Amino acid sequence: MKKQSKNYKRKKPEFIVYFDTNIIYSNDDGEMVSSSLFKKIDEIRGEIDLKLFVPSIVKEELIFQIFDKSYSNIGEIERRIDKISRIVNKKFSHNAKSKIIKACIVSNVNEAFKKNDLAIKKAPIKKLDWKKAINDAIWREPPFERVKKNNYDLEKGFKDYIIMHTVINDFLKQKKSINVVFLTNDKKLIEGIDKNIGRRENFSVYSEVDEFITLVKLKINEFDNVFIKKILPKASKKFFDENNDKSLYFKHSIQSEILNKFNKEFKVESYKTGTLLTGLDPYESSEWKKIGKSTFYIHPPKYISSNDNIFEWESRVDYIANYGKDGDTQDRDNYSILNLFGSKKSLILNVAVCWESFVKNDTRFYKNRIKNIKLLNNKFEYPSQEEIKRYNIFPEKSSQEES
Repeated sequence: MKKQSKNYKRKKPEFIVYFDTNIIYSNDDGEMVSSSLFKKIDEIRGEIDLKLFVPSIVKEELIFQIFDKSYSNIGEIERRIDKISRIVNKKFSHNAKSKIIKACIVSNVNEAFKKNDLAIKKAPIKKLDWKKAINDAIWREPPFERVKKNNYDLEKGFKDYIIMHTVINDFLKQKKSINVVFLTNDKKLIEGIDKNIGRRENFSVYSEVDEFITLVKLKINEFDNVFIKKILPKASKKFFDENNDKSLYFKHSIQSEILNKFNKEFKVESYKTGTLLTGLDPYESSEWKKIGKSTFYIHPPKYISSNDNIFEWESRVDYIANYGKDGDTQDRDNYSILNLFGSKKSLILNVAVCWESFVKNDTRFYKNRIKNIKLLNNKFEYPSQEEIKRYNIFPEKSSQEES
């Protein structure tokens, strides 16, 4: 399980981490990269030898997404200025030109990268097998994928293909003693990497930063990569396995426990639902009705600590339920100004389930037990873009049915 003796002078574990756009992007206005992401990383920086990289195409995509989010408001600004111009019979204009906005974003992104020690990893354009890339795109091999739109069979994944090979090309240059991690929540991209290089002892792909933090904590405690690669998927299955009713989630009826323990927090009437536009809200007097079925989202377990083969874990369980006001059944763009009236909201509860297990040196789990269940956060409001994507909140075509 552990390799070093007590007299061994511990060397800091070495890590290289690559980020995908969907990991570093921030939904908060004014943030060029996710502050919550780097806050977690900053907590473990001093305990490891860490290098952070962003593939060049990820940086450009990040700039585009921030630009697209900001420039999408220009049309509304121009309509309002035109209205003012007609009222006062004088031509007005604004200085929010696309070149100025882009230059400002580029400058701010560069500053954010410097602040968080993010280096750029260039794409290996000349080394790519373009014939294979074309064939993979035609046959929708991961990370390429088939997309159906308006009865057309489309293909997407070109950027992901470049990102994938940027990461793989750089990883293959690294020493085996270096732990290499790629953070992305793109399933097709993950499939593509698995297909191209398979499983490697010192290479991991995670969809959440907490999984990376768990790896770091295990390495700090001097567990070797072989042990870690075996224990993490087993821990995940021990807590939740949809095909095993003996996994802790089903054995201890965690879903029912959460519903009963936090009964008050599940009632939307207990939340203040007023907005800045209270009094102007066309749906203000309407009743909240659930849209579709509520769901539970289970995160990979976090390693907390270990002592004499007793491992403590924390598994986060999120509850999500979508609500709409009577009379508001329209599917709208997530940035629609009508959403400011609060006619659509999501009830989201984040719950931590703390549990422990006795783990033998051969990674077999025994004596698994639930220690406690606690509420981390709860809210009833319009969800962030990250939450909309992760939980598939308010899909384009949703039915107004009760679960």
